[in-house]
Amino acid sequence: MNLKKYLPIFIFFAAFLLRIYHSNQLFFWHIDEDIIALTVKRIVVDHHIQLIGFPIPGGIYLGPLFYYLISFFYFIYKMNPFGLPFFAAIIGTISTLLVYKVGSIIFRMPFGF
Repeated sequence: MNLKKYLPIFIFFAAFLLRIYHSNQLFFWHIDEDIIALTVKRIVVDHHIQLIGFPIPGGIYLGPLFYYLISFFYFIYKMNPFGLPFFAAIIGTISTLLVYKVGSIIFRMPFGF
């Protein structure tokens, strides 16, 4: 049995489980998330077009594309913000896949995809 063949599958499975484990209890909600949820509610429920974002700490303005991308996830979970940790776990697992792929290309690992 070649364990090097199953190592990436184990890494991705572990990455997903560690991100999803108690995600609803560890999910935080502050004023920044409240502003995002209000903006997404205006997009999804009120059908209001968002052309500029709100500032985040540091004086950086988020572009409107961010709100439209996240509104898709809010729409799937019917505006329930506690469904967002599941999508964050999926996106984090995909990023683990991309880091593994880039690492296997850079270091020429023989067990890459």
